[in-house]
Amino acid sequence: MKPIIFILLLLSFCQKPAKIETSESVLTSYKTNLELAKKTNRKVLLVFGANWCIDCRTLNGFMNQPEVNEIIQKAYILQKVDVGDFDKNLGFVNLFDSKLLDNGIPALVILDKDAKILSKTINKEF
Repeated sequence: MKPIIFILLLLSFCQKPAKIETSESVLTSYKTNLELAKKTNRKVLLVFGANWCIDCRTLNGFMNQPEVNEIIQKAYILQKVDVGDFDKNLGFVNLFDSKLLDNGIPALVILDKDAKILSKTINKEF
């Protein structure tokens, strides 16, 4: 067997399989947030990210600035979803767009109070 084929075969067995399931807490929060959005006539802002991601931490810092946070709180119900190393909560991501994370994180989705997608990250742009 040629060395390169052997190495590629070996690497394919070393990769972690993607977890399609979604944590129950994410689904519960989502249902609660949709109900709250209906009651308060706000939209749901989903932010998909991970704590290792510098861009995600930067976005989080920006969103936590008092002026920005006030605007978000008035118009949106915010839900942050941990995608780990692209191996967590992928089933939840797929509810909105199976290609949402293809260009990396953070990725965002805005839903109306009836869970209709109003806007989402496309090609790294929101």
